[in-house]
Amino acid sequence: MVLSFNHPELTLRCVLSARRAAPLSRILLVHNGSESRFVRSLQKDLPFVDQLVIPENQGYSGGVNAGLKLAFNASEWVLLLTNDCELQKFSQPTPLQNRIGIWAPQIEVRKTSRIDSLGGAFDPIRLQLTHCRSAAEWVNLPQPKWRYAPGTALWLHRQVFQETGGLETEFGTYWEDVDFSIRAQAMNWQIGLAPETVIHHGVGKTCQKHAHYTSWLYWRNQYLFCHKHTAPLRLARKAAGLFRLNRWLDWRLQWRLQQVRRGLRLAWRLDLPRLRYWLQVWQYPSQARNQLRQDIRTGSLTPQARNVTAVP
Repeated sequence: MVLSFNHPELTLRCVLSARRAAPLSRILLVHNGSESRFVRSLQKDLPFVDQLVIPENQGYSGGVNAGLKLAFNASEWVLLLTNDCELQKFSQPTPLQNRIGIWAPQIEVRKTSRIDSLGGAFDPIRLQLTHCRSAAEWVNLPQPKWRYAPGTALWLHRQVFQETGGLETEFGTYWEDVDFSIRAQAMNWQIGLAPETVIHHGVGKTCQKHAHYTSWLYWRNQYLFCHKHTAPLRLARKAAGLFRLNRWLDWRLQWRLQQVRRGLRLAWRLDLPRLRYWLQVWQYPSQARNQLRQDIRTGSLTPQARNVTAVP
């Protein structure tokens, strides 16, 4: 299944690569709010592909859920690809065993063959994501329950999708794959590695120019994810009696979340073109506020931002 939003040249390249690597497999192309002219063009160029047209963009989560509901009617395993991928090697997972219902393929940076990810993990202390680049890194992760399969490309079993209810649409785009993996593992599903399936990925090709995706949604969803999944960790540490360590960890977590909330307020006031201030607030809050005050005095902000009198 290929999820597409505009960029017909990337979508065409992705679908044709899947056709070459898996000539006997059915391909479903999901147009997630793409412009009608792009849809018509791809329907003409790809008559051998099943195509689902969603009139309005539903975000990554909504588009994936709609496509998977249709794809699972024909197969118990589905390989999900975003349209900035190219399928180089194809190997379908074995029948469901040991409740391994999610497989993370080997994702390489396009034109370099450098491994970008072979699965990943969330660090609940630093509140950051890391990509594994070898099976050894994956096996040696200190906290296996925080593993995840990146949403760029992954194998998914029908039963996992049915039990979890699919991806959380609240996230839309970014962090929804981490949330899905954590929820699936909480239901006793396992994530495995599928290095036999190789994907070439043009990192950031579809949204690198849109600050709404690359900045706003990423940091907002990081806050939503941390608020949703890390609160039980703090309660567990308190129950274990690790009061001194817990106070330090709580302080670090609250400080991080405070920076995100501060950035959200600032970004809302400054509108999306000024998200660079928000990103500076995350790392250098005092310097960012000083720069903001200077820009307000010089009048270099948008009319909406010039009315800002109080900086969070």
